[in-house]
Amino acid sequence: SRGLGLRRGLADDMVVAPYATLLALMVSPQRACENLFRLQKNGACGEYGFYEALDYTPSRLATGQLYAVVQSW
Repeated sequence: SRGLGLRRGLADDMVVAPYATLLALMVSPQRACENLFRLQKNGACGEYGFYEALDYTPSRLATGQLYAVVQSW
């Protein structure tokens, strides 16, 4: 499949962005709310709201790590 992006291999990235779930509130509110709670439980939320993403891409994780919280300021 072809995707939109500025670099090759984006389809191999396994990243979950909370803002995508927020957009889904309009079309599937129940499932979106469930996902927001799941994201919060997994550490994707801080003092000022949700962080940018949770990264599940194995090549970017330490051994035994299931995901990494992506934070940028």
